[in-house]
Amino acid sequence: MAKNERDMMLTSPDTEVGDSGVHRSGRQKSMLRTLLMAPVELFSSVRFGIVLLAILFIYSSIGSSGVPTRLNIFNPESWAEGGQVRQWRFFELTAFQWFNWWPFTTLILLICANIIITTIRKIPFTALRLGPWIIHTGIIILAAGSIWYFGTKVEGSSPVHRRSISIQAPGEQAASMIAEPGNLVQIGTGGREWR
Repeated sequence: MAKNERDMMLTSPDTEVGDSGVHRSGRQKSMLRTLLMAPVELFSSVRFGIVLLAILFIYSSIGSSGVPTRLNIFNPESWAEGGQVRQWRFFELTAFQWFNWWPFTTLILLICANIIITTIRKIPFTALRLGPWIIHTGIIILAAGSIWYFGTKVEGSSPVHRRSISIQAPGEQAASMIAEPGNLVQIGTGGREWR
């Protein structure tokens, strides 16, 4: 290689000499930058966000309503006939478990990442663009709230006391008790006891 060609190659913007003396072309740097920026580009895509929202809608619909067994998806009775997917033998999940499962959390996190990156990269933070920033912040707060809620929720039954029974025995003071299986009240003493 002639000296002029070598000098041109070293000073060309397409090449760079590294510490080891090996030449790296600008094309390789561009490819590396493209590979590193691919996730950022993906998550700053509005189309990707719409796809994620559609997947979340389908996931939530299946977990909440069931699966259509007929083509009439607008008839709620046709959804109930097939049972709920979350109750199938493979899953056997309650609604709480379905929405506290890793696919739901992953979808929420992906949507949040998409909203954050898209907002920062594509919507300038100006007074005229404050509305979308506030709306997107609200969505992020709702998503974080849903993850927190399902992460800390305790599922179970709790008795709700709806009625109180008043009991009057002849010659005794009235007593009252909450109407609940297993409750007991005793009225009177000695040989005159009522339970």
